[in-house]
Amino acid sequence: MVRRIFTDRAAGITVREICRRLNADGVPSPTGKPTWGHSTLSRLLRNEAYIGRVYYNRTESVPDRRPTRRNRQVPRDRDEWIPIECPRIISDELFQAASRVATDNSKWSPRRAEPGQWLLKGLVKCGVCGVGTNCHKMRGRNGTWHRYYYCRNHDPLRAGGEQHRCPERNIRADALDTFVFDHIRAAITHPDQLLAGEQAVTLHTPIPDDELLSAELARLDRKIDAADAERRRLIDLYQGGFIELPEMQRRATEVAARRKELQHKRTSLAHERTALARDNQLRRRVHDFAARIHAVIDTLDDIQKQQLLRLLVEDVRVTGWHVQIRLRIALDPPPPDPPQPTSPTGKPLPVPHPVSTQDRLRSVSVDDHGAVQQAVEHGGCDSGVAEAVARGTRAAVGGDDDAGLQIALGDNLKQR
Repeated sequence: MVRRIFTDRAAGITVREICRRLNADGVPSPTGKPTWGHSTLSRLLRNEAYIGRVYYNRTESVPDRRPTRRNRQVPRDRDEWIPIECPRIISDELFQAASRVATDNSKWSPRRAEPGQWLLKGLVKCGVCGVGTNCHKMRGRNGTWHRYYYCRNHDPLRAGGEQHRCPERNIRADALDTFVFDHIRAAITHPDQLLAGEQAVTLHTPIPDDELLSAELARLDRKIDAADAERRRLIDLYQGGFIELPEMQRRATEVAARRKELQHKRTSLAHERTALARDNQLRRRVHDFAARIHAVIDTLDDIQKQQLLRLLVEDVRVTGWHVQIRLRIALDPPPPDPPQPTSPTGKPLPVPHPVSTQDRLRSVSVDDHGAVQQAVEHGGCDSGVAEAVARGTRAAVGGDDDAGLQIALGDNLKQR
């Protein structure tokens, strides 16, 4: 039942809907009550005991100001907690996926947001501070409204003092939204450009041949079998009285060390072969992915564009007139639709729309020079990060209409 709850939550089903389903199925709550509540299920989804971790020393007793009570319990800092291992029920990946749903719901909340505006809401980060940006609308001198993304550390209280206040200027939202969407559309609709970055990386790291890897694995298997046979012969010689125990032990130790080294080499080659197969599969899927996107990208409205950007863009970092775009591309084919549930009378029941996807995500960078500069970690995957200042396109993305942004399209694709 715990796995079912976490699986439903990771699929994007709301807490209220999960409670309704549990109540309809007659599943008792953890306290034995026949009805599940929102707070009960929310606590269950945050409980790390289901991934094999419980904590001792989470609270401490302090004097209570109320005269009728002596002490009260207050939470300690997390670094004071004492972890205790226990049997796990679900995997860390499932627990994290369920936790991300609530985070994404808060991050992408449409409250106080104008429909069709702020395409990059929640995606833009300050290149100086590394923190997220807020959306702000200001009236110009001629009475027109302008929309901006601005660093949260513009507020001295938020930054921790006037001396830490971010010097970065506001970013014109309309120009940045158009610029990022146009360049992402150009990147994802041209699979040859997506593969250009991957090819640039492989120039420095040659791809091994699958046939050579297979031949080397077969050779190592033969050597491992020979070491096992040698060990059996040593035992036969000792049992036949041809060698003494110390001599048998010395030779057996040498054989065991040689076999361990051979097994280590074989394991490394097996991992390398698996990575090669994954890379080859990636190259085939890039073209399929680009074809799926190309068929619909020009028919999207503003809200659909916003949803597409949230699926594909890791973040957009702006430093002055320099823009850094990191993409995460879903290369797996979409999963088949689950069967529609029916009521006991056979009537189809409504299926809630998930708010997140279980697609595996690959990371890509937009770069004119084709050089991956650093690796960053997101969730369970690595992202190639690249940046470029180019020569062709100019677009104002800052608060100054006279200033320009110079960035051109290129691609990096790095498989780990």
